[in-house]
Amino acid sequence: MADKISIRFDDGYPHAWCVMRVELDAAGEPCDFTFLSCNEALVKIGTYPKDELIGRRFYDLYPTSDRDNLPAFYAAAYKGKSSTFDVISAEVDRYLQVEVFPTDEAGVCVAVFRDTKQEVLERERRTRELARTVEELERERRANEQVRRYASAMGIVYPLAISLDYVANEYHMIEYANFINKTAKWTGTIDELIAAGASTIPDEAIARQFAELFGREPALAAFRAGKTELTLRHPQWGEDGKIHWMETKVICLECTDRKAEGISIARCIDKEKALDDAYEKLRERESVLTALSADYDDVYICDLDTDELRVIKASDGTPAGTAGQYSQIGRLFFGNKVVVDSAPDMLERLSRKALRARLAAAGEYSIGYQLRPDARGRQYAETRFVRVPSDEGFKVVIGTHFVDHIVEEQERQKALLQAAKDEAERANHAKTEFLQRMSHDVRTPLNGIRGMLDIAEKFPDDAAKQVDCRQKVRASSNLLLELINEVLDMSKLESGEVVLDHVPFDLIEVSREVHTAVSRQAEERGVQIVQKDCRTPHRRLIGSPTHLKRLMMNIMSNAIKYNREYGRVFVTCREISCADGVATIEFKVQDTGIGMSPEFQARVFEPFAQEDGASRSRYNGTGLGMAITKNIVEKMGGLITFESAPGVGTTFDVVLPMEIAEAGEGGVAVSNTAAELPENALAGLSVLLVEDNELNLEIAEFLLSEAGASVMTAENGQEAVDAVAASAPGTIDAVLMDVMMPVMDGHAAAHAIRALDRDDVRDLPIIAMTANAFVEDRIAAREAGMDEHIAKPLDLAVVVRTILRLARARA
Repeated sequence: MADKISIRFDDGYPHAWCVMRVELDAAGEPCDFTFLSCNEALVKIGTYPKDELIGRRFYDLYPTSDRDNLPAFYAAAYKGKSSTFDVISAEVDRYLQVEVFPTDEAGVCVAVFRDTKQEVLERERRTRELARTVEELERERRANEQVRRYASAMGIVYPLAISLDYVANEYHMIEYANFINKTAKWTGTIDELIAAGASTIPDEAIARQFAELFGREPALAAFRAGKTELTLRHPQWGEDGKIHWMETKVICLECTDRKAEGISIARCIDKEKALDDAYEKLRERESVLTALSADYDDVYICDLDTDELRVIKASDGTPAGTAGQYSQIGRLFFGNKVVVDSAPDMLERLSRKALRARLAAAGEYSIGYQLRPDARGRQYAETRFVRVPSDEGFKVVIGTHFVDHIVEEQERQKALLQAAKDEAERANHAKTEFLQRMSHDVRTPLNGIRGMLDIAEKFPDDAAKQVDCRQKVRASSNLLLELINEVLDMSKLESGEVVLDHVPFDLIEVSREVHTAVSRQAEERGVQIVQKDCRTPHRRLIGSPTHLKRLMMNIMSNAIKYNREYGRVFVTCREISCADGVATIEFKVQDTGIGMSPEFQARVFEPFAQEDGASRSRYNGTGLGMAITKNIVEKMGGLITFESAPGVGTTFDVVLPMEIAEAGEGGVAVSNTAAELPENALAGLSVLLVEDNELNLEIAEFLLSEAGASVMTAENGQEAVDAVAASAPGTIDAVLMDVMMPVMDGHAAAHAIRALDRDDVRDLPIIAMTANAFVEDRIAAREAGMDEHIAKPLDLAVVVRTILRLARARA
């Protein structure tokens, strides 16, 4: 491990410092860091007081900051590696040098921030003195190139990014939200895109240049000629009615005879253009100072008239002041060290005659090339030639530096762009596949329902046929309901919106209820369920019984559905460990069914996965059950494994950690399964039914009346409140309340009923009946003052038992 910091940190330390904990995401990668302590010097260079910094995450405070330096903090906090780097803080308008040190605590590091603005200015002053020594420059020079290098090191955010397909002549916006001008549509042809962009450029000549550079045909020709990037800086009208300066780039991702794809990115460079304009008269001298800066490995001064070359700085150890001939040294260097394929005509382009012509026209010239790797593994370099105004000879400053890190970053960015494109294509494919599956799975039961209704109409007097049709309609509607529930559950689980209960419950009761729920399915298929008593010292637990029941029913239902005739399902439940108030429970379900092939086992938990195409029709499955089960298990902090063999059967093993309930903590009911209901079970009870949908109201009123209840109706929440307020105390025994209604919704109505100034509404049973069937919906109902929550479509047995239970508890 690298040396840990041994400096004493307190408010007397001369530089700004802070101690921070590096936060990791689910993949173990650094995503943020939290301020643990700091001194007043850090507060002075920031924008927040100390009490608002401590305990807060950096990107919550500065959300627009880049994340390029997170690996350095991670290396210090988790790998013990110190590092130093420079940044420009846009939020506080400062140049900062950051030193990061490890500490004795894993995940925690110390960062020291030094304001280097004065050092930068001092470096410029020394550079000016050096420049005066070299060229006897009399006037002061200022440099802004260092600022640009810092900005480049930090990375640049492009508010506009567009995917281009030159062969298909199509484009698609990737990022468009914060761009200054939104003339172009989100998608269309490349010709339309270029025309839209050129139309926003106020200068006609530059607009033509824009079209001639980025147009479909010239860009395609450039890429096929070997170019990988096209760049143009140009003015553009913004939506604010002002002219802004933009930098537009088109990067070639792939170019073959059959395929040509690229990415176009653009950003506003108003600030950079303002700097350029402010220092336009000093550009040559600025370039000189840049060439002489510490970032260049080799610096020379050359007179192209006399061919004299003099060393200012050399990375190979050649003493400063050493003189030679440009043509001879250049030929030796570029001829022996440069990889010819990277710049085949380099010697010709850098001859004295050609170089003089270029610099006379433009003032400066840069060339990049590949070298044979040196002892340090460096192999990419750039040489910059800058003409220096002089009354004696044609003077040129030559600076060379290695750019391996820039080349690597460009390759990384290109790979990221390609990965983003691939991910978008995968997402589109998954969406298409999902819609195709849903089209099939939704239409299949709908076809069955419509078909049975047609058959029933053909045989109005055939009682047996009517019964058969109704049974098949009910079976198809149950399958459709199962599909809708599973798709919604899967969507909630994948988006992270599912809320788990945290309530006490009886594990043995849940196991019995699951057994009762699947027993009818097992009887219909001739499958025997062998369930052993749950062996656990702690049957009173805390968790989400609803989700526990759901995952167990999914596994047992599959064990029954995919079993052989007269097969068996063995179910066991046991406590395998207990520590710190948490019991680890194992559920095992073993069947003697058809088993799974090795190929299918690899994707059994994928959404819509089924053994073969016939499974969907033969077993009426959606392929979502096991994906939902695995998501629930993982959300509950557990583990699910299985073993399977074709023709032998499958064994699923689920291990879940659950809190042990304190003595005296009650359980919650997760099911209303019980014995058969007696006739007129609700006789003598008065029920207020609140439902805005006429068909649903008719169905619910009929079911309640058939059960013997006296039914009053209301079509919205306000009518329900008025009905309760107008009734004599104690005459309404229960309220069945829809949630989503006009005028006043069910939650607001429940609040209003509880707020009435009469004693009987305090414990009046109010039961939510809604198509919103998730845990968070039940929680919302309880918070609104409702006693229970029943999901639509209504199950008469569940409704009756719920009303009876609440009415008896009230009595």
